[in-house]
Amino acid sequence: MVDSWGGWVWRAANAGAVEFPATADDPVLGAAEAPFVYISIGVAAAAVVMLAGAWAWRYYSQRRTRKRRAVEGLKHARAHTTEVERVFREWLLPTILIIDSNIWMNEEPGYEAFFAVLMAELRRGKRHLLLYGPQFDEIANILRESGPQDERRRQASLAIKRIESFQKHRLLRIEAIEAGAREDAHADVFIVDILRSHIERGNPVSFVTDDQELRVRTRELLQQAVDRHGPVTYSIVEGDWLAELCPYYCREHGVRYDEKSTWIKTAPA
Repeated sequence: MVDSWGGWVWRAANAGAVEFPATADDPVLGAAEAPFVYISIGVAAAAVVMLAGAWAWRYYSQRRTRKRRAVEGLKHARAHTTEVERVFREWLLPTILIIDSNIWMNEEPGYEAFFAVLMAELRRGKRHLLLYGPQFDEIANILRESGPQDERRRQASLAIKRIESFQKHRLLRIEAIEAGAREDAHADVFIVDILRSHIERGNPVSFVTDDQELRVRTRELLQQAVDRHGPVTYSIVEGDWLAELCPYYCREHGVRYDEKSTWIKTAPA
């Protein structure tokens, strides 16, 4: 026999279609069939090697891509966390902070993260929030006047649970509250007047709201007050922007929050 079976396969895989001698003493194949079969086996072996190489390249390429994306995602998350820390520690908490009712009542998970971060930062800075009676009365009136299946009733109930949670942790005080809710309570005008009065007294203020019209109106009135009474710091912050960033802070610092918007359970005061 001219060559061994393994020799034909090796030569076919490495040399491609070569001229094979046709021999009559091949123990398996006849003289006419041997070259063609050996060529087919060699091509198949080469194809297997190529496929294995392609699969290995794709696997390691995807692995590198996943690793790169994970690193980029980590950098992205840390950048957002740093931004949240800066907003809370430099903009919001050093000032008189008022949170609009539409933030307290929002059921989306990002707002759960916002209130979890707010609670953590208030504890860290040993500070507390101010809520005003007319604002609480407005939420209480929505709860009382809405039907059992009304979405606004569910949102008002959530807001009161959140407010009570901050109150139990001694992180919130309610000013100008009365024994019963005023039926004509409307918070927007009251909040703008309160913010403006603080500016006139030289107190820095911050206001978080998702009401675009109210943001425009408040920003203009506060700027007019600053122009009249001298430079005072104020911040008007969009709630949905904070709600987008706060989950990154929670994951980075291990702050737990309920993504189903049932609010966190607290121990009795």
